[in-house]
Amino acid sequence: MRALRDCKYVTSRLATVQPLKSYHLLHAAVSGAADAHGEAALLARSMRSVVAGFVEHDVYAEAAQAAARSLRAGQRTRRLALGFACDANPLAALLFGASESTEFERRWNALNRLARLGVRTHLESNASGPSLRRQPHIAAADSAFRAELVEQCIEAARSCAQQRPASADRPDHLLSLARALAPPASAAADVTGMLYEEPATELLDAAAQLGCAPRTLQRDLGRHGLTFGLVKQAVRLTIAGYRLRNLDESITATAHAAGFFDSAHLNHAWEAACDIAPSVYRTLAGRL
Repeated sequence: MRALRDCKYVTSRLATVQPLKSYHLLHAAVSGAADAHGEAALLARSMRSVVAGFVEHDVYAEAAQAAARSLRAGQRTRRLALGFACDANPLAALLFGASESTEFERRWNALNRLARLGVRTHLESNASGPSLRRQPHIAAADSAFRAELVEQCIEAARSCAQQRPASADRPDHLLSLARALAPPASAAADVTGMLYEEPATELLDAAAQLGCAPRTLQRDLGRHGLTFGLVKQAVRLTIAGYRLRNLDESITATAHAAGFFDSAHLNHAWEAACDIAPSVYRTLAGRL
C-alpha cells in the first residue's frame, strides 16, 4: 500500500504540469477511430494503443461534444465492444484479469485514482446495484453524455473480464491479433512472432531473417500503418505486462526479459502506455 500512496502523491503533483488524460477507447468510440477500415487498420490501431494508451482529455472532450448530437447508444456499445476485443494495452489486460465483481471494482477504482484523468469515475456497489460517482479535475468540465459513455465502457470491460478464462492471459497476445488481422501478404505477423522470441531484435537482423532489405520490410509494414519500431515497442510492453501480472520478480528482471535496456527504460515506456509506474501496476495485479 505504501507504493500506492507514494504514487498518488507523485501523480497529483505531475497533474499540475502535464496534460490531463482519457483512455484511448473513449476517444475512439466518439471520434470514429473505432471504425477501422479493414482488419489491417484495426491491427495498427491496436499496436498504437499499446504504446500510447491515452489521449489528451481536452481532445477527447471536444470529440465527445461533437458526437453527443449524433452518436447513438448502440453505436457506442458496438465500438467499445470491438475496441476491448482488440485492446492489447496492459491496462485492459489488468481489468480482464478481474472476473469477480469486487476485484474488477478494486482495479477500476485504483486506476481512476492513480492516473491523470480529466474526470475520475469511481465505481460503487450498493443494495440497488453498481453506481458511478464522477469527480472532474478542477481544470476539466464534465457532461452527461461522457458519464453515460464511461458507464458503457465499464460494462464492456466487465463483460470481457467475465468471458475470458484465466488461461487467456498470454504473453504473446499481440501475436494472436497479428495472425488474425494482418493481411496474408504482410510480414506483420512474422515480425511480431520474431520479436516475441527475441524482443531485443533490431531491424537489420529482422530483415535478414526474413530474407529482405530493411527498407523493404519497413515499406511492407508501412502499407498497413505499422513501423518496425512500433511493433517492437508494443511487443515489449505486452511481455512486460504479462510478467508484471504473473511473476514475482524485480522490475529490472522484467525489463531485461522484455528487451528493455534497464528498469529506467521500461519505466519511461510504461508510463507513456499506462500513465502509472510498473511497480504500481504490479501491486494492482496482486503481485507484491
